[in-house]
Amino acid sequence: LIDDIKQMIQQNYTDINLSSDMIADKVGMSSVYLGSIFKRITSMSIAQYINEVRMEKAREYLLKSDYPIEQIILKTGFSNN
Repeated sequence: LIDDIKQMIQQNYTDINLSSDMIADKVGMSSVYLGSIFKRITSMSIAQYINEVRMEKAREYLLKSDYPIEQIILKTGFSNN
């Protein structure tokens, strides 16, 4: 389950609406229960993991592209700069 959630986040990190509620709906569980399982196994919340993935992708864009910051923000799913 945790691997599936991580894969879902890796595939959908660009969606600004990506959240633990959205993921819980997709797997058919309550967000509170899913969040507690995820945190117990990974030591971080789903929201923290989403932000970690987005920050890593933003870092990659900053190092390997000439995109302006505003475009990187959009490409990585952040809702504001």
